[in-house]
Amino acid sequence: MTYETKPRLLRLCFWNCNGYPWNAGFGIEEFIDDSDIALLVETWEHDTQRIQGLGNYNVHSLIWEKNPRQRRGQGGVACLIKKEIEKYVSIIKNDEHKCYIWLKIETPNDSPTFVVGCYIPHQDSNFYACLDKDQPFANLEDDIAYFKSKGEVIVFGDMNARTRSFQLDSQESFMPHISRMQEDMQMYSRSSSDEKDPDQFGKLLLQMCNSTGLLIANGVSLWPNTNGFTCRKHNGNSVIDYMLLSEGILDRIHKFSLGEWTPESDHRTLCIDLKCMHRFDCEKVIEDSKQMHLSMNLKRAPMYSKMVEDMLQMTKTQHGATLECKWEAFKNVILSCTNKCFSTNRTSWKCTKKCKKKWFDKECHEARKCLMVLDVVKDKENYQKHLHDYKRLIQRKRRIWEVTQQLLQTQEKAHACAKFWGNLKGKRVESYGDLTLHDLSMHCKNLYELSLAEKMMCYGSLSHMSERRYMHRT
Repeated sequence: MTYETKPRLLRLCFWNCNGYPWNAGFGIEEFIDDSDIALLVETWEHDTQRIQGLGNYNVHSLIWEKNPRQRRGQGGVACLIKKEIEKYVSIIKNDEHKCYIWLKIETPNDSPTFVVGCYIPHQDSNFYACLDKDQPFANLEDDIAYFKSKGEVIVFGDMNARTRSFQLDSQESFMPHISRMQEDMQMYSRSSSDEKDPDQFGKLLLQMCNSTGLLIANGVSLWPNTNGFTCRKHNGNSVIDYMLLSEGILDRIHKFSLGEWTPESDHRTLCIDLKCMHRFDCEKVIEDSKQMHLSMNLKRAPMYSKMVEDMLQMTKTQHGATLECKWEAFKNVILSCTNKCFSTNRTSWKCTKKCKKKWFDKECHEARKCLMVLDVVKDKENYQKHLHDYKRLIQRKRRIWEVTQQLLQTQEKAHACAKFWGNLKGKRVESYGDLTLHDLSMHCKNLYELSLAEKMMCYGSLSHMSERRYMHRT
C-alpha cells in the first residue's frame, strides 16, 4: 500500500527594502523572520553599514560603490538563506554589474529550481553612464535562457518597468512561444491597477518574456489580489516589481501574494510558497496552517463517541475491500473526530511583532502607528510629511544607540587594556564585531591620544591605571 507524501512549503520573499541596514526599522526583521529565503534590493550597504546580526541566516551581499556626496550607500542586492536549508540552496552566480544574484534550489525529490533577485536601475540613472541603457535586460536574458535549459526559473525583480496588463509584446515578430499565447490566453491573462501604457523598459521586459517564454505572475487570475500597485512615490503609484516564472513550475506555486504597505519602504513585498516534496527541518505542512494541540476534555467524550458512530455509519468502503483499506478508513474517521472534538489553537505568549532592535523605543512605535493610521485613511499629504519625520527619527535613534555602544566598548577596552592587547595580539577579534586588526589598533591609538580619555567615566584615569600597572610590575 502506498502513501502520498504531503508537499512542504518553502517561503521565498522579495523586497525593495529602501535601505537596509541604513533604514532598518520595525518591519525589516518581521519580513525576514517570515521567510526561508529573503531577497533584498536597494540595500544601500557600504563599508560601515552592513547587514549583520542575523544569527539564523547566511547573508550574501553585492555592494555598490558609495557616492561620496551621500552618507548612505546606493543600490545593492542581498540574499538571506535560512541555515536549516543551506545544504539545499546555493549561490551559483553574481552579476558582474552587481544587479542580481542567482540561487539554485535542489532537493532530492524535485527538479532543480533557479531563482534570481534583481534590481534594474531606472532609465535616467547614472548607472548607465558607461552601459547601454537600451539593453538593460541583455545579461539577465542570456542567464535565463541558460538556466531554463537546466531546470525551472523564477525571477523576482524591481525592473523599473511598466507593462500595464500585457503578458507579452504583441508587436514583436519573433515569438517562439506563440502557441502558449493562442491556447492559454485566458488562463495567463493579466489585470493590473497600473493603467499607464508600457514605457521603454516595459516594452523591453515584454520582449524578454517573448524570447525566454517566461510568464508575468502579477495580476494573473491563478493568484487573486496580485494586481495591485507595488510602488508608491510622491508623484504616483505604479507596478514595477514583478515575479516572472517558467510554465513548468506553475503547479509548484502554492501561493503568491503581495505584502502590505509599510513605512520602512515605498515598495511592497512579493512572496510565494513553493511546494517541495522533501522534508525540511523548518517544514510547514500545507494543511496545518495553524498550530493545533489536543486538549482531552472528558466532558466531550459522549459527543466524541456519538460523532465516531455517525461517521462510521456514513463511511462506505468498496465491496470486498481488504483489511488494510478498512483499517485506513477507520483511522481517518478517528483522526477527524479527534481533531473536531479535542483540538484547540495553540496560544503563544511570545510577542512575534516585537521589534528586536533596542533603539526602537516607544517613541518610534508611536510614530509608526501614526503613519499606519494615516495610510489607512489615505491622507497622502500628511503621510508623506510624517514619513520623512519617521525616517529621521529612527535614524537619529539608531545613531545615538550606536554612539552609546561605542562609548561603552571604548570604556571597557580602556579598563581592561591587558586583555584587549592580548586579544589583539592573538587575533581573537570575534568579540569586537567585524573590525579589522588595523581598525582596532587605530581605534586604540586614537583612544589614548584623546584628551577625554584622561578621565574615563566609571573607570578612573588612564594615567592612574598605567601607574598602578608599572608599580605592580616593579
